[in-house]
Amino acid sequence: MADHDPALGKTLDALVPGEELPALWPQFDALRDIPVMVLRGENSGLLSQETVDEMAARHPGLQCVDVEGQGHAPLLHTAGLPQMIQRFLDQAGT
Repeated sequence: MADHDPALGKTLDALVPGEELPALWPQFDALRDIPVMVLRGENSGLLSQETVDEMAARHPGLQCVDVEGQGHAPLLHTAGLPQMIQRFLDQAGT
């Protein structure tokens, strides 16, 4: 039994192997005035520290959490993440 939405895989249907992926920075830049938190597993092979650094440069209010000893995606019930996420949501006014 999947513990995720199986329809997420359909988002890859439009990709063509060997073709360069589109840049998504314009979409990310549109979030500039919206609170954003990024949780990056320290050992992630999908989300590099360089990308997170660029995200932080583009979004001054970005809250970055590097989850020690984890890969992609970090387990949200560990490392005090539930409390960090709750604080973020409280501060964001949700």
